[in-house]
Amino acid sequence: MDWFKKNRETSQALLVAIVISAVGGYFWWHEGQRVSSLNTDLESQAMTLSRYRGQSVFPSEANTKVYQEKAQQLESYLQPAIAELKQGQIQGEALNPIDFQTEFRNTRDRLVEMAQKARNPVTLPENFSFGFGRYLTSIPAPEATVFLTQELRIIERLTQLLFESGINELKSVSRLPVEDLLTQSSGAAAATRQPVRGSEGELGELLPAMSLDREGLFYRTLPFVFQFVGTDTSLRKIVDALNERGGEGQENGAQPFWIVRSLEVINERGEPPTVEDLKTKGATSEGPKSVAANLILGEETIRITMRIDYINWQSDENVSVKK
Repeated sequence: MDWFKKNRETSQALLVAIVISAVGGYFWWHEGQRVSSLNTDLESQAMTLSRYRGQSVFPSEANTKVYQEKAQQLESYLQPAIAELKQGQIQGEALNPIDFQTEFRNTRDRLVEMAQKARNPVTLPENFSFGFGRYLTSIPAPEATVFLTQELRIIERLTQLLFESGINELKSVSRLPVEDLLTQSSGAAAATRQPVRGSEGELGELLPAMSLDREGLFYRTLPFVFQFVGTDTSLRKIVDALNERGGEGQENGAQPFWIVRSLEVINERGEPPTVEDLKTKGATSEGPKSVAANLILGEETIRITMRIDYINWQSDENVSVKK
């Protein structure tokens, strides 16, 4: 201690040198570790680069062959499936405009008669035209009849399905204005035509225009919107029938390909049953258990708006021309 007191300046210089040495030694060790890590990364990158340079160009001929074989295999699965679906196509027919008007009126009369003779008679609006009201008093352009007859036959098929399912009332049928799409661009049509609802919420006959043909697709979508009143039972029957694919050996054969795109259900039940109604029903042969079930599941009147898309597979065979 005496030496430090007598040699204060020397001791201070010695202390500073020790601190500098310690700090310098730490930084030297730290930088050595960093350099070692960088060298390791560099060696790893060099090995990876060397491995890549030694490989053949991707994709290799073997991989290309495997891909082509898989693509052909998938195509062999796809084509028979599409061919089977096309068996259920609903075709259009190029009619003379006057003949189309006659065909429409005959179809309309058949459907009206079917509604009246159904097991559960179906109520229709007055002078109902099933989406073709404009052709009650006019005729279409000749080039439009092939598309219009297809829509007419699709609507007839779907309307029959609704009647057979036991609906109570058909309020409106809306279709795509295919005749308008032949004379104007889909963009202009969509901008000028909007879906119109009446005072009771029913849709007009024509839906907003949309592009039918999209590049790269081998099918066309034709949308239809039906508004009707029925029960939950009739609705289930409709959905089941639309999902029925049919097939060889089945009574109905191949069926069209339908997609239920949207479904809106409004409960239109009126006043709840009174105590006297419950007592009356409870006294029937069905027994008290059926009363609770009917209150929950049965006797419900619902108003349904259903958009059904018909998938039209692109093929020259979809159109037959009457000469």
